[in-house]
Amino acid sequence: MTTNLGLINIEEPENLLIELKRIVSGKFFAISQFYAEDDEVNAETIKKFGMEKFIFKNSALESFRAAGWQVKMENMMIGKACPTPKGEVIEGAGIDAFPVTETKLEWGVLTAQ
Repeated sequence: MTTNLGLINIEEPENLLIELKRIVSGKFFAISQFYAEDDEVNAETIKKFGMEKFIFKNSALESFRAAGWQVKMENMMIGKACPTPKGEVIEGAGIDAFPVTETKLEWGVLTAQ
């Protein structure tokens, strides 16, 4: 089973990981991005919206292990992330405001079984 940046959008991540462990008979792959825990400006907003479980690498790995998974990170790289510019496609519509300020994100594949 695979996902691309889907984990950070889950409201009850503990329940998800337990259910995934039950139904996935092979490996689970998640393309993931992680903010640095010491990135205070972005971390403050992330925590305000309760998204910290999978958006910081250590808490993501701990969450998987607590649900009974063997987990590791592979193919890690660092990339610059800038705030998304405001668009004018649909009046009143918007997208999330992450990152709040320019930062470096760590990207990679979370592999669990």
